[in-house]
Amino acid sequence: MGVFVGHDHNNNFIGVDHEICLGYGQATGSSAYGKLERGARIIELREDEFTFDSWIRTRTGTSDKFTFPVGLNRDQTKPTFVPSKNVKDPKPGVQYSYFEGSFKSADEVKKAKVIKSGFTKNLFLAKELVRDSFAIEFNAWIKIPKNELYTFYTYSDDGSKVFIDGQEVVNNPATHKIKRAEGKIALQEGFHELKVLHIQGDATNELEVGFASKFIRECKIPDWFLFH
Repeated sequence: MGVFVGHDHNNNFIGVDHEICLGYGQATGSSAYGKLERGARIIELREDEFTFDSWIRTRTGTSDKFTFPVGLNRDQTKPTFVPSKNVKDPKPGVQYSYFEGSFKSADEVKKAKVIKSGFTKNLFLAKELVRDSFAIEFNAWIKIPKNELYTFYTYSDDGSKVFIDGQEVVNNPATHKIKRAEGKIALQEGFHELKVLHIQGDATNELEVGFASKFIRECKIPDWFLFH
């Protein structure tokens, strides 16, 4: 889950890359260089769970509380949970709308004419769609299992965006080679509106939409979380 190093006494950075936490300690030793207060990084593991907490402890107190894998620094972020919505008779699957044309950004999709619409199991690109010069919009209800901070990401070629309850959470904009972008949002347990926009120019065609939380290891959003 993580790799932690010392020696750099002027660095207490911590972050997540490719599902691995990378963290420095803190300035230690009376004669060490650096302007940080002398102290140490604490790591608290939970048996049989893919998560842990970490923080910096010095003489003056505790700071920089961090939770893996969501990467939440609880000193900097006190989340306000977006309330869930009442959904009557939800059915498994995702509604999609398909567009054709040359799109430079996902924002242009809302002005385009729908060529085809229907339902699919998940946030994937159907094989029968053209390979180049199209856009697709997915709309669904995502069922959130716990009040928690969630990280959403897209891994796409070309551009993509994710909206939760109308709020832009992920912006992976414009046309580009395959690239990842992510964002965080605190969600109340229950149903939330999910919208994903994706544009495709030419060459490689790729879209992956996933999430993670303190209790969910990063993954593509499974079918059983999605309803229409």
